[in-house]
Amino acid sequence: MDYLYTVREIFDESHGGWQTYVQGSRLYHVKEIISLDALLNKDLVEPDYETVNWEMVHSPGSSVTGYLADMHYALSHMRPVERFNLLAIVIQPEEDCSNAGPADFEFAGYDLVDKSYETSALTNCGGFGESFLPHDQNKYGLVNNYNLARSIQKHLAENNPMEFHADTLLVAVWRHKKLGHRNAE
Repeated sequence: MDYLYTVREIFDESHGGWQTYVQGSRLYHVKEIISLDALLNKDLVEPDYETVNWEMVHSPGSSVTGYLADMHYALSHMRPVERFNLLAIVIQPEEDCSNAGPADFEFAGYDLVDKSYETSALTNCGGFGESFLPHDQNKYGLVNNYNLARSIQKHLAENNPMEFHADTLLVAVWRHKKLGHRNAE
C-alpha cells in the first residue's frame, strides 16, 4: 500500500471557532476534527515552489496537493508549530484498510474530499442530510466503516449531481500516535 503524508493544523476546542463550528455542524459528539479539509485543518507544509522536490508532491493530472510521498520530507518542510497532526493517507482504497496503517500511526477514519483535494464533504459541507447524518461520523468527524463510507460517497454523488463538493474521493486517514498532537498534553 502506498501511503502519502500531510501535516495539518489541529482543529479542536482550543481553536477560537470551535463552538460555532460544533453548533453549526451539529457534531456535538466530535472531540477534534481530523480531516483533509484545507479550511478546518490547514496544511502546515509550505513548499518553496522554486526549490520543491516535485517527486515528493502528489500531483494527479494538473492538481497540486498537500500530500507528500515521504513522512520525513513533510516534517522537514512544515511551518514550526507546537501542536499538529501528522497524517498518513491512502486515496481511493479498494478495500477496508483500517488495520493496515503504517507503524506508529492509528486509524482515524475515512474522509470524503472533493476532487480539488481541499474540501471534506463530511466535515465542511452542510446540507447533505439525505446522504449521511452526524451519527454516521466518529469522534474525529470521519467514518469508521469502509462500507458505510463507500455508501455515503455513492449517495452524495447520486443525491447532489450538480454539487462539486459531492463528487468525492474516499481517503483512509491515520494519525501519528506520538508526534505533534500529544506534545501539548
